[in-house]
Amino acid sequence: MKGLASSKETTRKGFFLCLTEVLRLYHEQNTSTGSEIEELLDMIEQHLPTNNLSKGEEGEYLVGKCLCIGAIVYSNLVVKPEDGAIIVKQLLQFSSQRSYLKTIAYDYIVMYIKSVSNYR
Repeated sequence: MKGLASSKETTRKGFFLCLTEVLRLYHEQNTSTGSEIEELLDMIEQHLPTNNLSKGEEGEYLVGKCLCIGAIVYSNLVVKPEDGAIIVKQLLQFSSQRSYLKTIAYDYIVMYIKSVSNYR
């Protein structure tokens, strides 16, 4: 998760792909009925805290958080409607914090909506 806050785009891409695949494999192996989404969101806050950072560092950490949420969406972990609501709320919050996060957050929201419509 920390690698997603890198200032280098290529590094972020690599960590994004890795996290997405790890989450996908975990989801396939795990038969738990609990909510992994809340656990993952707690981990994101733990590994990418935005308090006491410079403006630039805070922006990188917000990008990292947004990419973590994107990895959750891409890995198809969001199956419950209540988890989807939490994810969309988080993405909307990121989109309002930095103008450059709007496009990323909205893309992930659209991806989530498409994934939900594919299940029905």
